[in-house]
Amino acid sequence: MKFATVRFALTVVVFIAWLGWLLNLAITTAHPIVLCEPQFLVSNLDVLAEIGSTNGDEVVVREVHWPREEADKLVGKKVKVTNLAECKDDWQGTETRYILALIPDGKDAYRVAPLPRSPGFGGPASKAGRPYIYPATPETRKQLDRIQKPAKL
Repeated sequence: MKFATVRFALTVVVFIAWLGWLLNLAITTAHPIVLCEPQFLVSNLDVLAEIGSTNGDEVVVREVHWPREEADKLVGKKVKVTNLAECKDDWQGTETRYILALIPDGKDAYRVAPLPRSPGFGGPASKAGRPYIYPATPETRKQLDRIQKPAKL
């Protein structure tokens, strides 16, 4: 009987240690940022930009990722982004560059491309249609490089 009690106590200790390890992982593991590929597939211009504030509507383009032909016209220039205020939940401050998937909105303006609708994900709690901006980190840059965009026609 004593052996069974010791074995049970050891099992309880190992189980509690395992739960503690899982709790540690849940608290300390970083939450990765994942680019929404459909948002970039519908965009006409993908840029890395500095955003002074989401209350304004201008960003400074620092790099054009796609199409590369637009780089000469846009790098270092201010670009008007009409729906930037809708992205305020993604904004982390002025020290960060952001990846923006843009679509034209008038003559000299753009807007952040919204997430396209997907079959089966259109209910009221769906985030389809909301535009997202992403901090430009080494990991998000790698993800952006892996997105296969079609050649311009």
